[in-house]
Amino acid sequence: MTGIPLIEIGSGVMAAKARLLSEVLSAFEQHGHIYCLMHGYTGYPDRILSDVDLISSNPRYIPEILRASRVANVVQALEHEDGALFYVLHKEESGLPVFLHLDASGDFRGAGRIFLAGAEVLRSSRVWNSMRIPAPEVEFGYLLVKGVGKNTLKDSLTLRLAGIYRETPELCERRVRALFPGSDAALIIEACRSGHWAQVRSDLARLRRSMLRRWGRARPGNVIAYWAGDVKRRLRRALHPTGMTVVVLGPDGVGKTSVIGEVGRALAPAFRATRQYHLRPRFGRGPAGSGVVTDPQGNPPRGRLLSCAKAALWMADYYISYLIDILPRLIRSTLVLFDRHYCDILVDPRRYRYAGPRWLAAMLSRWAFLGDPIVICLDAPEDVILERKREVPREEITRQREAYRHLAERLPRSHVVDAARPLADVAADVTRIVLDALTARTAARLGLGSDP
Repeated sequence: MTGIPLIEIGSGVMAAKARLLSEVLSAFEQHGHIYCLMHGYTGYPDRILSDVDLISSNPRYIPEILRASRVANVVQALEHEDGALFYVLHKEESGLPVFLHLDASGDFRGAGRIFLAGAEVLRSSRVWNSMRIPAPEVEFGYLLVKGVGKNTLKDSLTLRLAGIYRETPELCERRVRALFPGSDAALIIEACRSGHWAQVRSDLARLRRSMLRRWGRARPGNVIAYWAGDVKRRLRRALHPTGMTVVVLGPDGVGKTSVIGEVGRALAPAFRATRQYHLRPRFGRGPAGSGVVTDPQGNPPRGRLLSCAKAALWMADYYISYLIDILPRLIRSTLVLFDRHYCDILVDPRRYRYAGPRWLAAMLSRWAFLGDPIVICLDAPEDVILERKREVPREEITRQREAYRHLAERLPRSHVVDAARPLADVAADVTRIVLDALTARTAARLGLGSDP
């Protein structure tokens, strides 16, 4: 993609994303899968500004449909509510990575309430521009609950609410009165009629409490069902985190920092967040830059006892940080990137002033790979590395290259990547490795098995 203007790349991705959505909806129709796009559809497929929210007759069946149709890979399946799955779809088109986010639910729920049953939404849905969309009053109720529930009513949302209200005023008023008590319902109805939402916006926090209280008292059974299902969902998320850890190793000058930056940006659509660490997690205090190291092997080694103490301290850092910092992030679907790792002490003990027994460092190194990370070992010829950095002599680079390759052979889920190529090509390879691993893990968790 070198030399292609960014605006051209962006427009190409948007067009590919539009095609992908059209293919997804076509696959639904071909498999008889009933769905309903809940909002934003007036711009589809050309303008997809956020997640594609839909109600589905069976959200868990969607990956099987996409797999059978070979439309896209499902690289993530995040259950953010019981029966509500956030799917991250990925495909490559003409060398461009294309991501599409589907938020599919069996019904519309939130804040401990089930506001719209899926059967009602799907039964009343209609076809518009070859897409299934909700009945006007259903969309009105959906948008109103989302706006009040999130304590925000943007101008675009109020304009849409007012437009739907003018189309079916009586049905929309019935929705409002089901959600809010008398005076609150009258306030919202008047705003729909007049287009003046200032008073509603100033009372949003109180209106949200009023809505939840009224809906919960009227339907206590679905509140109990909501929270019972949510407990199971949270347990599943904790047992099967959707985040991933990627460890990048290699000699100084091989391009680790640059590759990590590119990979983090490329994979951002597949995760909720990204977190980067240098060498160790520092007891969850956050990433620490290594600074400019001009003579990485220049300091004398510590004594044997201090070296062993340092190795043990590092191990404590990894375990404690994993429990209090990294694992919670993985559960929240975070991409965790390590620039170097504990095992570097085996490859370059002089850099870390380690003079303790090698067997101790090797044993602790094996235990430090928590969370089943993907290990990327970047490798390049000595001449390439020396062109980038000259802090380490050629013979030491040769020794480290061999040590890293030997280490990669013994580590699970490890890959040696040629880093002598342009940065974009190296980052694309690493990105592809991670996406393949994500796809395989998601397929296994969803019980999809191997490709048909």
